[in-house]
Amino acid sequence: MTNFNLLQQSKNFINDYSNTEIFTYHDGLVGIDRTLPKQRKIRLPQIDKIINASFMASDGVTIATRIYLPVTTKQKLPLIIYYHGGGWVIGDLDYMDGGCQYLAMHSEAIVISIDYRLAPEHPYPIPQNDAYEGFLWAVENHLQLPIDSTKVGVAGDSAGGNLAAAVAVRALEENGPKIHKQLLIYPALDATKIYPSYEEFGHGLGLDADEMHQYYEHYVQKNEQLQHPYISPKLFTQKELLPETIIVAAEYDVLNDEGIEYINELEQAGVVAEHFILPGLIHSFFSKMNYFEQQTNDATALLADFFRR
Repeated sequence: MTNFNLLQQSKNFINDYSNTEIFTYHDGLVGIDRTLPKQRKIRLPQIDKIINASFMASDGVTIATRIYLPVTTKQKLPLIIYYHGGGWVIGDLDYMDGGCQYLAMHSEAIVISIDYRLAPEHPYPIPQNDAYEGFLWAVENHLQLPIDSTKVGVAGDSAGGNLAAAVAVRALEENGPKIHKQLLIYPALDATKIYPSYEEFGHGLGLDADEMHQYYEHYVQKNEQLQHPYISPKLFTQKELLPETIIVAAEYDVLNDEGIEYINELEQAGVVAEHFILPGLIHSFFSKMNYFEQQTNDATALLADFFRR
């Protein structure tokens, strides 16, 4: 790590959580520690309301959501549906609460965070179905929020970025509501390939390469499914149909190279796409208010600027 020009906040986070073991194995059984990094709760004055709500999935299970309404004088607001990260295995609404507040503030949009079910208890396609059904529920606006349905975005970090990108593909394939833009934070986009960034940044930088492989193993039970674009959105072949897309990434992250390739492929297909790599940061920086509040603010400002255009 001595060759990496890490921000002090990144060093502090690594020092505090480098020995955390999410997965343990005993007698063929896996244990998962879902204890999340401590979060300092915030309440931005630019957020008018935070509403806890829910919808019923197609299999009858209630899925929690959280809605963020910014202070504004506008009669109608754009909508952003957000999916938290955590390797499809950990994470919840509180995990991304601060980041969602900043995103709503900067974008002047209603942000709805979807608390999809987690693997391995609920493997693919359950989290993806929850993500898509949450997207439909949000756009259908059952709560009669002041939503401008002509400007809808999907967003997420890491595994949540994967779900957001997969929702964009599925909305096309199922003739769903039009998605205006994708706002992705270091997304997982390709489960079929080991990229050079896995080797370069694969240990001790917020997300280890081995850990990422374990997340995929618990999320996807059949290897042949890894090539499906709902799991590997980068493999979707009709990229010219996808929404305008931004990726905000950390400098030291195993997922960097697939994000760079995805953006390049979108641009080659004629899709407006932008890519930002924030210096000195590691995977998992987003929404960690104890360590990275300023960087979360900066990241959401970039996302919001792109979304508002």
